[in-house]
Amino acid sequence: MRVSTRPRLFEQVLPHATDLFADSAQLESRFQAFRSAEAGRNPRDADVIRALEIDTIDFVNPDRPNCAEVSFTAESGGEAWTCLLVDGAFTGLSMES
Repeated sequence: MRVSTRPRLFEQVLPHATDLFADSAQLESRFQAFRSAEAGRNPRDADVIRALEIDTIDFVNPDRPNCAEVSFTAESGGEAWTCLLVDGAFTGLSMES
């Protein structure tokens, strides 16, 4: 798993990124719960969703330093899936088209 941001956003996102990874077990637990809930809401894609693994957490928005876009490894689904991570909560899973 990688974390990235634009150099000009580094100062703004550093506290959020630090908090996020202070307890990696908690982050993984929240991701597993999110993934299970999304698989339940999307039975057609449930197997693919259960296989998703985080590749990159990218802090990109200067107006929302507590918000990051999460992308998943290519091996975990074949299709490109993303979601948001806002204040440590995963939300808005979608398949890129």
